[in-house]
Amino acid sequence: MADYAQDSFTVDLTDPEIEITGVENRSANKGTVAPVITLSDTNYTADGVTLTLTGTNKGRINVDSMVSRTSNGNGQIITFRNFGSNMDDIYTLTARLVDRAGNETTRSITFSVNRDGSTYELDDYVAQLIETGFTNSPKDIVIKEINVDTLEFIEITYSKDGEVVTLKEGVDYTVEEEGGDGQWKVYTYTIKASCFEEEGQYSINIYSEDRAQNTSTYQVKNSKLEKEEQMTLEFIVDKTAPSISIANLEDRGRYRESAHEFTLSVKDNMLLSYVELYLDGVLYHTYSGDELTIDDGLLTITVDSKDAYQTVKIIAYDAAGNPTDPVEYQVLVTSNWWIHFYINKPLFFGCIAGIVVVAGVIIFLVVRSRRKADKKTYKKI
Repeated sequence: MADYAQDSFTVDLTDPEIEITGVENRSANKGTVAPVITLSDTNYTADGVTLTLTGTNKGRINVDSMVSRTSNGNGQIITFRNFGSNMDDIYTLTARLVDRAGNETTRSITFSVNRDGSTYELDDYVAQLIETGFTNSPKDIVIKEINVDTLEFIEITYSKDGEVVTLKEGVDYTVEEEGGDGQWKVYTYTIKASCFEEEGQYSINIYSEDRAQNTSTYQVKNSKLEKEEQMTLEFIVDKTAPSISIANLEDRGRYRESAHEFTLSVKDNMLLSYVELYLDGVLYHTYSGDELTIDDGLLTITVDSKDAYQTVKIIAYDAAGNPTDPVEYQVLVTSNWWIHFYINKPLFFGCIAGIVVVAGVIIFLVVRSRRKADKKTYKKI
């Protein structure tokens, strides 16, 4: 018989070993984040290594450019470079190793990278309130605070005309929390409109501390405002309408001129927005901007000539949208003396009556004179 060649085989019932260091499971991290994965097995093969990194928001991430690999004889050490900027998220890191015998081990950790702290979102009303800076009818203020981690401390305050007030949860505002394990946390604050009933200048501040020990104040990254910068939620509650005073203009006034000038003084306790001038129900001019600020709300307005009474109406608005009650004047502006005479009904009808009386007297005298003449003629006959 031919010589028998000896065969050999290995029996391997031991699972591979995987150790993940550098980042703790379920930890919140704002400093260096550089996990290290150590893989080892007697019958190790690099082909049996699978590594995945998945972010809650970012999804699955290609780690090839993030790691360096070093062989250590019966395994491999995979070292992550420090997670870079714009990497805030909640991550699940999973390492899987299958050895040549088919034994398999899988290890996973979940951790957060949280260097930026909280960001904020505003509803449409609050975004508009920040843009205009004024309101005459306060509504609930709704702000969302979004953070990778759980907030461990929240404080909401506002200052009114420089006086700071700390709001009480459940009394002045409510908080709704969304997001469980492995999810971003969303806190919705609803600050009640009753906090802003009084007129004045308000500034709202939100302060929080998260599990990664980040402290956040109201720093808005808000797409609705189309800009990214540190902002404060400041606005003015103004429920008082502007005041108007007019000189050199009288209701039912008659001015024998080709044009008549009068002065309008408009004042507001906060900030004027614009003044509308209507002539005979048609918007003639809107005064705003420099027209209101050059002479501190003092306007010189000209009414042109017209052979009939004109209705002059003025309405002023402040920045909060408060309007004045419409101020109306009926005026006659014309250099035509006949129009003035005709429009002055007492004078016109008085003259007519005078003419009628004079005419009557003349007729009476003529008739009486004729009668006397007729009597003399009759006596002669």
